[in-house]
Amino acid sequence: MATAIADSPSALLDLLRAVTPENKRLFRELLEHSIAKTGLNGPSPAARTGASGRVRVRLLAYREILAFDDTGGVEGLASNVMEAIVELNELYTFALRFDVARHLLQKYTARWPKARPLAILPPIVGQVKGPVDGFRDNMELDVQIAPGPASEVTFVVFCGLRHAFGVQLNVLHHCSLAKHRVNIVYLRDFAQNLYLTGVSSIGGVRPTCSALRDILANLNSKKLVFIGNSSGVFGALHYGAILDADLVLLFSGPTSLEIGLEESERQAYPRLLELRRAGKIEWPNLRETYAARSTPVSFYYGSKNRVDVAQAENLSGLRNVRLHPISTSSHFVLDYLAPAGGIDRIFASASMC
Repeated sequence: MATAIADSPSALLDLLRAVTPENKRLFRELLEHSIAKTGLNGPSPAARTGASGRVRVRLLAYREILAFDDTGGVEGLASNVMEAIVELNELYTFALRFDVARHLLQKYTARWPKARPLAILPPIVGQVKGPVDGFRDNMELDVQIAPGPASEVTFVVFCGLRHAFGVQLNVLHHCSLAKHRVNIVYLRDFAQNLYLTGVSSIGGVRPTCSALRDILANLNSKKLVFIGNSSGVFGALHYGAILDADLVLLFSGPTSLEIGLEESERQAYPRLLELRRAGKIEWPNLRETYAARSTPVSFYYGSKNRVDVAQAENLSGLRNVRLHPISTSSHFVLDYLAPAGGIDRIFASASMC
């Protein structure tokens, strides 16, 4: 049985994810056998390519955990940036070893200083060593609730097309949001339709709004902050208007379906156009919606990103909208806000809206 598990990286990975932290070292021999068998120690072996290769690279995260627990150091065995990202994703999303990840990041950012997917993490993660509460992201769920300690403020967080927030939800939660002691509702749009077809596990927009009203009532929410990143911006604006948000907080994303239709990166648009032609979705004009409301909107975006500028400026001139251009061409701006406590100040202010 043990040999069979060691010979199956997927089975071993599932096992390592499920066992308690104390029991992981019991599987050291199986892990070393699997790593040796697949040649993970070699320079960019062919075994690392494809889906099975990513599984094998994820096993490196558990070898790093064992090494760190024994020596306080890490090896940094990823042979390229993509492997480093896969390994770190395992640490943040499944193992929740922020301490190990922080040491790996130091190695990998020094090795690949121009790799932005790595560089965005240190300012956000900071010195956080591990989870601060009981929340553990389940990537198969499109609705997750993390009650705060007796809080009457609720953040409703709309993920983007990749079902995260630029960083893994565990990173966002434990490094940025949970410290503000608010209730948090995390939403994912598995249909990738800018939430215009609702949240998949619930149904369309109306049943989704009805379910959210019940969730917010059960949390005893008195103040509502709707937060969106990337494609989640559209969802936060749309649902924030329907559910009477007290604040809408946005980070680089679409405010209009009439802007950027020609952009190849807007992969959801062709599908949305077909849904509209078929009469399956409504096509909200969010500028008109917020022109008729007093709901405060705070919008952070890269001032050198042409598409993001156009989308942000679609709301310019409205008395309740504050635009915050950040000097970058990146679509992801949280790491530019992180130094000197910028993210903390934004979320702290939102928690007191």
